[in-house]
Amino acid sequence: MPSATAACRFKIGMRASHLAILITCLQLLPTRVLAGGGPENVLVVVNGDSAVSMQIANTYVSLRDIPSEHVLWLHDIPYRERISIDTFRTHIWKPIREFITRNRLDNEIDIITYSSGFPHAVNFSSDLKTNKLPRLKYHGKTASLTGLTYFARHVEKGSPYYLAGNANRYFRRSLAPARQLPRPATEEETVKQRQAEKDFRKKDYQSALASYEALVQGFPEHGGLWHELARSHAAVGNTAEAMAALRQAVDHGWTYSLKTRTDPHLSTLSADPAWPRMLDLMEQGNGPFQEAHGFSAQYEWTGATLPVKTIGSNSLDSYYLATMLAYTGIRGNSVPEVESYLEAARDSDGSQPDGTVYLMANNNVRSTTRQPLFIESVTELEHRGHRAEILTRRQAKQDGILPQGKPDVIGAVIGARKFQWEPTGSRLLPGAIAESLTSYGARFGEHSQTKLTEFLRHGAAGSSGAVAEPFSIQAKFPVPLLHVYYADGCSLAEAFYQSLEAPYQLLVVGDPLARPYARFADVTLASPDPHTPWSGTVRLYPKVRPAPDRPIAQLELWVDGKLIAYSQPDQPFTWDTRSMDDGHHELRLVTQESGPIETRSYTRLGVLIANSGHQLALKSPDEIVRYGQTITINGTALEGREATLWQGSRKLANAPVIDGEWEVEIDSQQLGIGPVILGVHVSFDDQKVVRSAPIKLTITPPRFVEKKPPIDKPAQEDDPTDTLHPGNKTRTLDRDGYLSRYPDAQEFLMEGQIMIDRSGFYELVLSGEGDISLAVNTLPLLSNRRIDRKKPLFLPVALEKGAHEVKIKLSTMGKKPALRLVLEGDRVATVLNLNVAENIHKEAASPL
Repeated sequence: MPSATAACRFKIGMRASHLAILITCLQLLPTRVLAGGGPENVLVVVNGDSAVSMQIANTYVSLRDIPSEHVLWLHDIPYRERISIDTFRTHIWKPIREFITRNRLDNEIDIITYSSGFPHAVNFSSDLKTNKLPRLKYHGKTASLTGLTYFARHVEKGSPYYLAGNANRYFRRSLAPARQLPRPATEEETVKQRQAEKDFRKKDYQSALASYEALVQGFPEHGGLWHELARSHAAVGNTAEAMAALRQAVDHGWTYSLKTRTDPHLSTLSADPAWPRMLDLMEQGNGPFQEAHGFSAQYEWTGATLPVKTIGSNSLDSYYLATMLAYTGIRGNSVPEVESYLEAARDSDGSQPDGTVYLMANNNVRSTTRQPLFIESVTELEHRGHRAEILTRRQAKQDGILPQGKPDVIGAVIGARKFQWEPTGSRLLPGAIAESLTSYGARFGEHSQTKLTEFLRHGAAGSSGAVAEPFSIQAKFPVPLLHVYYADGCSLAEAFYQSLEAPYQLLVVGDPLARPYARFADVTLASPDPHTPWSGTVRLYPKVRPAPDRPIAQLELWVDGKLIAYSQPDQPFTWDTRSMDDGHHELRLVTQESGPIETRSYTRLGVLIANSGHQLALKSPDEIVRYGQTITINGTALEGREATLWQGSRKLANAPVIDGEWEVEIDSQQLGIGPVILGVHVSFDDQKVVRSAPIKLTITPPRFVEKKPPIDKPAQEDDPTDTLHPGNKTRTLDRDGYLSRYPDAQEFLMEGQIMIDRSGFYELVLSGEGDISLAVNTLPLLSNRRIDRKKPLFLPVALEKGAHEVKIKLSTMGKKPALRLVLEGDRVATVLNLNVAENIHKEAASPL
């Protein structure tokens, strides 16, 4: 790292009995609690063309009780690692913003989290050009999907403000007086300093001493030069002079106590009575820091410790916390891995894990960049009753890269280019945050560095990585105090963004709501009885038991994902139910504690509103549905006019009510695998609407594609490398799944194998240009289907463990061939290993 500072359609049979809505919806749903920025504040964004993206989103929505109305399905998302900022604005952010506005969620959404299947890097060069700004080396030209979503209000206006080093005003900064050098070093001083460093490395300490003495005389404000002078004095045995120089270093802003503590040359000074005081002064110079604070997109973050609390904020200093739930492409995580770490993160909430944060120290710039706050992070965690430890290679069985043999890792601050977690014997506890400072932790097309997905694979709740060369600039990475904010009870997303001064290039992946150290209130509804229908104006009396020493500031009443009222802890809510449709509604009572973290707790109820006298009944569908089957839902509604099937705010199907009966159908592929909740709304001639009880289904994966033994083809005598057609060359797709640079070819035949590590549900993703046919184990999945570069094809397929034969024919129609083929959902998203034969003769090509 450079440093700078069909399957078949099937109608589901219906049971003969009718279940009236009065019976099915009057139930008290399970209670779960969350802290600051709970599930009611989350918007989940899904790639609606990708079965894997829908599966992960379905899992997360179910795990976290995300309101059904807070899920947005997008389509025609480019399948590329990087897109332009204009494409980000038009294809991703614009529909998100329109969804929030259209559904009146401006005051509700604090967190935007993307499922898999999205480009994760964004080229912002056009905004630099529009604003007539130079392209600077240390800014680069690429930002992350999550970073630009965080700064979405600026991005909307075409402003590249996010490039500023201190752009994030939610960042918890040091309250110590800022020290800046009055001037930059001259060229002569720089040359002399480099020579002094070289002399010291060569152990020519006298020469280094002379150079540093001269340097501090001309530039006494530079604390770093005084520190090097102290090292030089200590190296030649001048302990008194070394202590004097060290005091000058502290007086002139030197705060890097870890470097001082661990320097072998300065160790001779540790017997001096002034040594502990000197180290204390260094550490005090880094703080104190602003205390952690709960996040709201309605708060205006000015850089002060406390935000300006507003309603309906459109300030450019109001943000959206942003994460990706998962990356399942090349060098990504498998779907089982994703589901595992998301479930573990959920289960960690409020568990108060007895874990240790490990800060790895080595001499690589990836580590040294963050070491200046290691000691302070350890101290702050210890003050809160938590353990933290700095590990170096000088300790027994440690290498300074990863914690070795540690079964209690709740946090890990890593600075390394390549590593493997499994051989360490260490365990990431549920809810853990682990990340590494390196150039390409989230540049998944670059194979030379270990990706953030390695931590998630082994159970971390969240991690992060740069999408472009960050030049080891500290502001672009989390300071280790991230783990302090997490220990204070903040969510994973809150902890990340409070520790990131310039988050525009960092991709944050994981569960934004994870909060193992939060402490929750217990909230229930004392009256009225939710098991009986409600009508007219009702008064709701919550019963709240706060967490110890955490008084409640306010209560909130949410209905169907919308905040409709506030109340004081000892006051009831008054709700006119006639303002809502009749039928089933989801009600949430949410508490917010009065402390700075603003921990949120909630209970979720299903209630029935009955004002109009209209009735709606459902015939119960099968609860388990295989992916690819047709789902049929029917029922009765006397005097009803039309029935509409909804998934949250997404309209799926509609049908007329005939003689009091209705029936709607939908292909289960529109829903994706996993748990889903649907609802039917029936409209009546008097303009009234009645909502059904929630229809809870589980979509299971399709049947496995039948395995066929690989067909061995003899090699042709005239070309031993070609097993397809005589006289043709064979090539292989590159490691990222691309076929390119074949300007003379008109047709290609590709055949090879997919090696599957474990049986499961996968997705073949094709993007490129031309007509394509594709078969797996002789089962045709595509036949002469046109593809183009802007709209990828997602082909879901269930595959057993082992080898599977794949055949593809691509006709380029006279254009330059372009094809990318990736298997998503695999453990490491394996690229298909296919041989490519060029210039197929149509009469010779075997049919697919």
